[in-house]
Amino acid sequence: MDHQVFLFAACIAICALGHVKTCHGQIVLFGGCEKQNVTVKSDFDASKYMGKWHEQKRYFVEYERGLKCVTAQYTALPDGVQVLNSGIKSSNGENSTALGEAIVPNAAEPAKLSVQFPRSPAGDLWIVDTDYETYSVAYSCRNAGPFRLESAWLLSRKPDQFSNETMSHIDDILRKNNIEKEAFLHVDQSSCSF
Repeated sequence: MDHQVFLFAACIAICALGHVKTCHGQIVLFGGCEKQNVTVKSDFDASKYMGKWHEQKRYFVEYERGLKCVTAQYTALPDGVQVLNSGIKSSNGENSTALGEAIVPNAAEPAKLSVQFPRSPAGDLWIVDTDYETYSVAYSCRNAGPFRLESAWLLSRKPDQFSNETMSHIDDILRKNNIEKEAFLHVDQSSCSF
């Protein structure tokens, strides 16, 4: 059994016993993604969403361990969206990038994207809410047997932290969608050269 499969299986077993709530980069909860009932931005306009977003908070994900100054750059393609995730390794200052592509599987639900990065399975990326100019709340869920693995991100157009008013609005969105606020980690956006 390879290391990742073993780690995932062990994580699920521990979570099933109720001892921990997060495992290998996501929150693990009982019940499938369809039980979560997360709503997405109903009038989502992808053209307004294009451009650079700065990651302010996120659930722990292994591939971002030790990164600061994390951004996501969305660029329209003829048949999808190019996604360039970038960050700086805190330990040595090296750049870290991942280039992927997103598509909208169902045109009737444009805020529900499917994102594919090299050597990774495609995953959902749902835009729960955004005002296009200040903040975005993004969410992902994947079924794993009787469990669901959730990830979430809070993004901003500027590297500065959200205002209290914006954060209060985001908190309301998280609460309405049962997205766990306590699981978010702060992403260092200080001393970044953008």
